Amino acid sequence: MTGDDGTDSSSTALSTGSSGPTGPATTLDSAEATDATEATDATQATDATEATDATQATDADSSSSGGGPPCGNGAPDEGEVCDDGINDGSYGGCLPGCGALGPHCGDDVVQADEACDDANDLNADGCNIDCVESATVLWTVVFEDGAGNGTATSVAVTPAEIYVVGGGGANWIRRLDLDGGEIWEVPYTFGRPQGVAVDADGSIHVAGGDGRATYEDGGAVTLSQGHEFGGTHDVAVSADGNAVAVGTVDPFYGTWVRRFATDGGTLWTQEEPNAGFDAARGVAIGSEESVVVAGDTGIVPTLLDGWLRKYDSNGSEQWTYVFNSMGGSTSDTFRAVATGPNDEVACVGGAGAAGTLDVWVGSFSADGDLAWSDTQSTANGATRAEDVAIDGAGNVIVVATMPTPVQPRTVAWVRKYAPEGVVLWTQEFNVDDADVASTTIEGVAIDPQDGILVVGAYSTGADTDPWIRKIAP
Repeated sequence: MTGDDGTDSSSTALSTGSSGPTGPATTLDSAEATDATEATDATQATDATEATDATQATDADSSSSGGGPPCGNGAPDEGEVCDDGINDGSYGGCLPGCGALGPHCGDDVVQADEACDDANDLNADGCNIDCVESATVLWTVVFEDGAGNGTATSVAVTPAEIYVVGGGGANWIRRLDLDGGEIWEVPYTFGRPQGVAVDADGSIHVAGGDGRATYEDGGAVTLSQGHEFGGTHDVAVSADGNAVAVGTVDPFYGTWVRRFATDGGTLWTQEEPNAGFDAARGVAIGSEESVVVAGDTGIVPTLLDGWLRKYDSNGSEQWTYVFNSMGGSTSDTFRAVATGPNDEVACVGGAGAAGTLDVWVGSFSADGDLAWSDTQSTANGATRAEDVAIDGAGNVIVVATMPTPVQPRTVAWVRKYAPEGVVLWTQEFNVDDADVASTTIEGVAIDPQDGILVVGAYSTGADTDPWIRKIAP
């Protein structure tokens, strides 16, 4: 055994035949010599063991891991639950001894700045995993730097930034940070932009009016392209950077869908110019670069059906779903579409006759089978859903502008559904909470933390300003 000084404890045994300090030499027989040696060995072994035990006990006292690095070194070591270097039991920290977490979000106790704490790992159940109540407004930005700002029409988000498009007297695209701070604003030249999407390389694709444009993340235009069609209503972009835009052939009649190469060349076009009041209004990209388009079809505005169509990556039709809510004279319309993590499709719009339109939401399988639908009516006038998004868990988020008893005042309406169609929560709001103001809502997107970004316009009658709001999931 090795002691604290590095010596071997067995080297201290007495030798037989040695003499004491005074007097004649004493001779021990072999038996006595053996007994003395064993007694001395036993004593020294005990001493060495006790010394080693004492050292190990001291080491154990200074470490939470039985001889490893000490509790308080700022890193959880083996045997420790946590170690923040302070370990004073403060909120979000570690208890003394490194054996347990201190008070924290998720311990089923509402404390510190927590709004709630249900100790589970679910969002949208009333209390989210960050101890914020579901559907809480996290921040709002109103763009008030000119009367020509008009309406924010669409929003897209990446892990690092937010892009908003819109217009009125002037048409624009804005880049924001994830807290809503504006980084830059640049003009869009083809009319009011209606859709925005960002590809994997960070290029920003904007479409609206009679053209489309692509921007780099610094705001410079890298592609500007007009086309022969009268209206563009939406744009999506696939993983390979190819954009798909949709709209009407002229301002009212005919449907077109076009897929563009990264250099602006046309890969394919699907066009129905002579089908009456047909319009393609929303587009999304599915797996294997498939394209899903939503719109409406009919011969007059009071005789419309919603339609949803899926194309493969080459533009070949896969399936089509046609919606007539009443089996007769309707103004049914599909306004937007989104695809989910399992290639499911969510489509939204309006259902009913002219003047009494209701919000309609439908979820479809990848093969076009309707899985569930929901209708939201109001006693205060006609309405319809304007946009839809699906988060990473398959939840469906729908936005609409709702009329109020005080006409023509309107409020924004946001609803979140579970993947199977159960309503998780609904929120209505006016951006400035004033009874005299109207708020309209146009677009929705999901950020990397499943936060919900919605955009629209706020009006007092004398002026209209675009806004963006972030809502907790």
